Amino acid sequence: MAQRSVHVAVLVFAAALMTTAVTACSMSDFVGGAVERTTYPPVTPIPQPPPGVSILPADFPSDIPVVKGTYRQDAEGDSRTLAVRGVDASAVAAAGKLLTDAGFEHQTVMGQDAYLNSKYTVMVVGDDLGGTFTLRYTVMSMTGVPSMPSMIFPPLI
Repeated sequence: MAQRSVHVAVLVFAAALMTTAVTACSMSDFVGGAVERTTYPPVTPIPQPPPGVSILPADFPSDIPVVKGTYRQDAEGDSRTLAVRGVDASAVAAAGKLLTDAGFEHQTVMGQDAYLNSKYTVMVVGDDLGGTFTLRYTVMSMTGVPSMPSMIFPPLI
């Protein structure tokens, strides 16, 4: 019992000593005054994206159902990326239901939800970067994508 009291006393003393050492000295004191200022440039915050609108962009495919929210199209070209804000995490499941109800087939591709039909592949991802939840649709056209050929093998005998 006496030995345990000594261990406790030593731990309390060490904790008090470390607390005093850490609070009484700055980092500059630890390195002999060599640090006067940081060598890293100041970090600028990521700018907020432009505000969205409550109607879908005119060039977004109308046969792809989208959850209600505030829309902003991020990219142009062969694929379309649509960001939907003003939604919460349950919007991922709601988007999946809308797409499967519209005849899209659900598949998981490398941990991502993908929905396919004969015209489009739609990837649906949700994120909460920046403190607010955003649902992102990435739509790729299936036109021009080669399909698997069908082959008929003749009998060998």
